[in-house]
Amino acid sequence: MKCVQQLSLLDFVASKPLLDLASSEESAIQEAALRALGQLDGDQGLPTLIEALSDERARIAIYSLRKVLKTVPKDKVFELLSSVPQTKVTVAKETIRLIGEMRTEKAFQYLLEKEQTDLHDDVRVALYRALWAYLDRDETWEILTRAAENPEPKIAKAVCLIPDDGLHMEQKQQLLQVLLRLLNHKSPEVRITALERCDAKPLQDTENILVPRLFELIHSELDDECELAAKAIFETYARTNVEQIGVVYRKLLSDRNTLKRVLDTYMDIVSPFPGRKYLRPVTHLLLSIFKTDRLSVTRRVNLMFSGLPWEELRPYIFEILPELHADALHVAEDFIEKNKTGWKEPQDDLLKVELRMAGSKDERARRLALSFLIGGVDESTGWTDEERFRLDEYRSDKSVLVAEAAWEYKVPEKVVEESDGEEEDENEEDEAGDDVVMEGAD
Repeated sequence: MKCVQQLSLLDFVASKPLLDLASSEESAIQEAALRALGQLDGDQGLPTLIEALSDERARIAIYSLRKVLKTVPKDKVFELLSSVPQTKVTVAKETIRLIGEMRTEKAFQYLLEKEQTDLHDDVRVALYRALWAYLDRDETWEILTRAAENPEPKIAKAVCLIPDDGLHMEQKQQLLQVLLRLLNHKSPEVRITALERCDAKPLQDTENILVPRLFELIHSELDDECELAAKAIFETYARTNVEQIGVVYRKLLSDRNTLKRVLDTYMDIVSPFPGRKYLRPVTHLLLSIFKTDRLSVTRRVNLMFSGLPWEELRPYIFEILPELHADALHVAEDFIEKNKTGWKEPQDDLLKVELRMAGSKDERARRLALSFLIGGVDESTGWTDEERFRLDEYRSDKSVLVAEAAWEYKVPEKVVEESDGEEEDENEEDEAGDDVVMEGAD
């Protein structure tokens, strides 16, 4: 096989032996020769590759042909490709792709004519993708819109990934209309694929074209569809239309089950870290909405510690304090002491908040003050004498809520430096030696 491949690399050697091998009865030799024809300089292998497209060699020949055509003038390329037999699906798909990549008027008209014929589903999908090179043409959008409404899921899904790079505003609006039709498709498979696209490559929807349908889909009985619809809402509107997300949540306050599913989805993507900074306006808005709902206290605690860094989180601590019930208080304690969402950075100083809460008459505030003490200890240096002293004060608190928790917390013992102990031992030995000498002197 290596010998066959090397024939295409030799200079001043006739190509006839390689052309003959492309018709060999040995399949391995035949395949190697066809691949090697794609490496020849010029278009010497072109006639053989074109001929191979009409028989069982087509699967390999079509890929070698792609390489050869790069060196041939476009007019000749179109003439050759448009005459290729379309009896094999693999050949028809690749031919359409190659013609689409030409980006010429002849190529575009060829695709339009082909779209009107009876095509194998795989070939039709290839044609839709070939039309992505012509998204500046109205005829293209008419075809893609019809495809989105095709009852066959495989066909409809083919237009879910239309690229939006370089599209003008009018074309982006047309793309949104295509997505809207996909979101209304009768097949859950198609709807979910469209939602995945909205999540992975969100579009700017300044006119809220998708909102009504996305809101309907978050009520879907299918968990995947509900979750993806919620993600699509967050990813599509978090950067450009936060208030629209607020509208959705206000409507959900009366539907507790759906509210939980949608918020759980948000909690999976929100984070205090810089990479999710674009979601912080959403988090602030949701906190203001949940403040009006007496059944969302714990929800607010989870949200503020999961979505905001310390500087933005701090005011909410004091705001929510009077509303903390037992469960919400426990959740807050856990977040503060363990920093499991990363809301606290090493440079953040919790002391001021701790001291302010430590002087409160509200035992819940003093309990959180204890948590801020525990959570604020520098892990690299351990507990300081001042922090140990403050812990003892919490242990003396008149409230059982505070005192019991303070006593239950085990502080690591102070580590005595070994060097100090060795010096003390040496001093004791020296003193003992002096005593022996003095006794002998007597």
